[in-house]
Amino acid sequence: MEGVDPQVAPTAYPQGNDFHQIWYLMFDHKFYLAPVPIETTHRILDVGTGGGEWPLAISEKFQHAEIIGTDITPVVQTEKAPNVSYMIDDLSKEWTVEGEFDYIHARALVSVVKDWRHFFEQAYEKLKPGGWVELDEFTFPLLCESGFAPDDLVIDWSHKFYSACFCRGIDLSNIVGLEDEIASAGFINVSKRNKKFPFNPWGEEPQMLEVGELCAKSLSDDLSPLSVALFTQAFGWSEENIVTYLQEVRKEIFSKDVHRQVREFIYYAQKPEDSEPESEE
Repeated sequence: MEGVDPQVAPTAYPQGNDFHQIWYLMFDHKFYLAPVPIETTHRILDVGTGGGEWPLAISEKFQHAEIIGTDITPVVQTEKAPNVSYMIDDLSKEWTVEGEFDYIHARALVSVVKDWRHFFEQAYEKLKPGGWVELDEFTFPLLCESGFAPDDLVIDWSHKFYSACFCRGIDLSNIVGLEDEIASAGFINVSKRNKKFPFNPWGEEPQMLEVGELCAKSLSDDLSPLSVALFTQAFGWSEENIVTYLQEVRKEIFSKDVHRQVREFIYYAQKPEDSEPESEE
């Protein structure tokens, strides 16, 4: 993932195929929510592209657009599309990708971005007038449908993960109210969506059951890389104690006894049509 410091949160939020499918289901079988016009969209930027799945997913729908995915490390992707390419770029600095875009997309960057104003200022600068930016995120710690779950180890882990990241300067809830930051960067037509989704397999709706199953699988797969180095640095735990704790957490990940939830925050906004480029002195 874009900009991840291996000394802070190794591998941060996952960006693999399961994770990509989770977003697709949460969006009711869509890949984005911003009202992006297909016919007049010629360049698309995916910031923090991770494994590069999202650019490939939209490549056929936007087959006449150039789609670029950026990340701080090289993208390893076996699938190809003629209109998709990848490049190395660090979103925490000045974006080096050249040219302007009709649509800029980003997701799961909450564990990376410390300065959202800088992020949206960079997006504004890289967008064409009338272009759209979209940010898809979810927050930690996890919630419980009933309002409390004092004995649930998975929710306990999520609070520890949140605290450990916070100790290292990363606030996993810092995307709760970004409307002012987005507007301050110059955007108009700012929209926000905030919903809760299952983080383990519970409920009666098949689509949400699948979301919960995939979230649980993703956490099970990434629990150790998310936790070991981070908990050692933040809490001073021994590796043996961490391994023992994670073994107990993993036993409960797929349990349906506690209805765990994660909060999703989606923002999209438009650069004004009448915006003019900054003059160079």
